[in-house]
This record gives sequence, structure tokens and C-alpha cells, in this order.
Amino acid sequence: MEYTIQNGFMALAADTHGAQLCDLHSLRHPERHLLWTGQTDIWPWHAPVCFPWCGKLKGGLFQDRGVQYPAPQHGFVREQEHRLVCQGEDFLEFCLDWRGEETQWPWSFSFRTRFSLSADGVSVIFSVTNLDSRPMPAQLGYHPGLCCPFSDGLGPEDYLIRFERGLEARLQSIPIQRDMFQSRRIVYPNLRSHWVQLEERATGRYLRVDTRDSRCLVLWSKPGIPGFICIEPWSSPPAAGGELIEDPAFQLISPGDTVVYAHGLREGAVLNSRGGAARFAVQAQGN
Repeated sequence: MEYTIQNGFMALAADTHGAQLCDLHSLRHPERHLLWTGQTDIWPWHAPVCFPWCGKLKGGLFQDRGVQYPAPQHGFVREQEHRLVCQGEDFLEFCLDWRGEETQWPWSFSFRTRFSLSADGVSVIFSVTNLDSRPMPAQLGYHPGLCCPFSDGLGPEDYLIRFERGLEARLQSIPIQRDMFQSRRIVYPNLRSHWVQLEERATGRYLRVDTRDSRCLVLWSKPGIPGFICIEPWSSPPAAGGELIEDPAFQLISPGDTVVYAHGLREGAVLNSRGGAARFAVQAQGN
């Protein structure tokens, strides 16, 4: 079931299936969607969460105490039906209570997703509570598909990816090329930036993803970049699989403890060469 909220500046829609953010746009420009619209013949998602692991585990399997379990790509939380537990004019909160079972994931946990609108975007808070009697391994990634291009008449080559802090000496942005995702994702395992943004070169308009709680960043799209680019903050670099409790990519959550992962998406514009700003939609801040 889909729910919608708005705060006078922004509006969003989110679905109980996967607690997925489905749409985000400015009320001043309702035709300008910030998220991929989810064409099923290209990529059917919008902004799924990856939990309790990210990406593909080796052999499509993991182990716990010698028992093997199937490991579909990006975990299974995005495929579950969540329930709406709280709603206000500018926020939605969903919950999934998972009772450990011996066919998919043997640990019990509670997974909460909270969307809160601001003047120029949305904050996304994921909270995971270990309800089991033993430590639970966990890895979380956020997978928003950002519309690219933003503007009619432009192509992917008119954009770049900008990092708050350089990846290495003097490298703070990378140009987008239409063929850059022909056969692979791009992984940055030692992320230092608090944000990473998709930026329009000519205007400085951007869509910014909050990455402050992430140690790894993944960039991905379909070959040819057919309308979207995913900027994916992951809590850790790709895991190897095997016994998850021994894999350093996984955080161990103690029984009864809660771990919070904060992300978000906002729109804006960088200052131009004359010190002004070409605002994108609003005047105030926010596989």
C-alpha cells in the first residue's frame, strides 16, 4: 500500500512493500521527479534498502553455524511487506518484525524506516534492533536511483559525480560517460565524504545523497544510463559471504541493541562563479 505526505515544500510517496521511497518532488515543480520512475522493463525499483547484506554473496549463499542459507542479491528486507506504525504531516515510519527462521535468516530483528520531509528533500533513518539471544551480523546499503538527466535536452554526459571530500589527491569529481556502466558497478571502498551528489555541469543543480554513516560508496546504472544513476551508500565494502559472523564486512549487533543508519536526499545548486546560486526548485536547504 502506498502512502503520501507533503510539508508545503516537498512531497513524497512510500510503499509498505519494502518500505521503499517511490517518489520525491518539489511542490513548485511536481512534474520534476527526483527519483527514477521504476520502468519495469529497465529497472523496477526506485530506492530500495539493502539488508541484511549488500550486493551478491559468493555462490549466492551464506553460512551460520555450519548451515547454508540462500542469499539473494541485496538481502531480503526490500522484498518484505512492512507496516505503517506512525504518520504525521511530514513523516512516515514503517516497521518489519522478523522472527528468525531456519530457511532464510536465523536471527530475529526489528527493522524501522522513517522518512521525514524538509524544505528541499527527505531524511531517511533506518533503525535495526537485534531481538535475538546472540549477536547478529548486519550490513546495510541504501540504493536510490536518481533521475539523470534532470532537464530536457540534456544527456548523461552533461553531469558529474561530486564528492564532499576528494577520493584521492586532487580528485573531487568524476565526469559521467554514457558507457561507464557497460559491465560493472563502480565501488569506492574507503569513502571519506559526508555527501556525494549528481550535479549538472552547466547550472550547478544537484541531487545530493547523505553518506555520513557509510564507509563505502557504489555507483551503478544500466548500460547506456537509461534515465537514472544510483548513488549507493553502504555501511561497509562488499562482503565475501561464508560464515557471516566472521566476515569483517558485517557489523555485529549485540542482543537487545539498536543500530541507526542515517541517509537522505536533497536538491539544491552550487554557487556559480559570480557568487550567486541558481536554485533548483526551492530556496531553502534539506540493482
